[in-house]
Amino acid sequence: MRKPGGVFQAALLALFYAVVYRAPESRSLPPEKLRETLKALALAEAKEEHRKVLELSRFLLRRYPDNDRYIFKEASALDRLDPGGAAASWERYFQISPDPVDACPALGDSYERSGRGDFALDAHRRCLALQPRNTDLIFYLAHFLERHRKFDEAEALYRRGLALSAEYADMRLGLARIAFRRDRDLSSARRWVGEVLAVSPDQADALVLSARLDLYRREFARARKTLEKGLALHPKYLEFYWGLAAVWRELGDREKAGRYSAMARSLRRAGESGPRGLQAPW
Repeated sequence: MRKPGGVFQAALLALFYAVVYRAPESRSLPPEKLRETLKALALAEAKEEHRKVLELSRFLLRRYPDNDRYIFKEASALDRLDPGGAAASWERYFQISPDPVDACPALGDSYERSGRGDFALDAHRRCLALQPRNTDLIFYLAHFLERHRKFDEAEALYRRGLALSAEYADMRLGLARIAFRRDRDLSSARRWVGEVLAVSPDQADALVLSARLDLYRREFARARKTLEKGLALHPKYLEFYWGLAAVWRELGDREKAGRYSAMARSLRRAGESGPRGLQAPW
């Protein structure tokens, strides 16, 4: 028997989640209690107290189970606490909100972080179907496909996005990464990266990819210079640390390589992220 498709599975998941977490209570809150709860919720959000936000959002949802505003807040808190729960909550939002696109790209991202790549791909496709000319949604789907080595479809989407928005740097960098990863076409990759750096010489993703191309050609001094520039400009971009570790490893300095690797791991534990392209290890 054929397995149910991604949309059907997602709908079942959202329905299950609604039954488990949305047992409505018989009455709404008195106005004063509602104001008090909303004030506490706003304060918890300002302080980034995600568990408190989740607690208060669910308290409100027991009284107002179809309020998309509270579902959004619950899903946003779960993004930090439980990707699987976040995916189900974003599904609920996607189904009942008058603006379902506001669940994008969080819906696909939460599925991916919870290890459900097929659901993630389906979610990104559903998001793009809502607004086919939205270049951000084109990028999110293309980038997902690229990360999963579906290079041909990703390339077509990057080119489609670039045709709609010629200034969208991430489309060019996506094409550069594909030229490098799929074809080892360094000439095309350098051209795409160069177009970005000509306009934005400090763009972190472009600097990372430029250094990767140099490292591939064993141009270690040039790669190191680019990475050190990037690190000075973007000290929380962990890819610059991974890159410098790779350069020093190639140069035979294990002590410096280990030091940069340790700094990268420390940043990762602290929740910092790298560029949206190729990921460590280098």
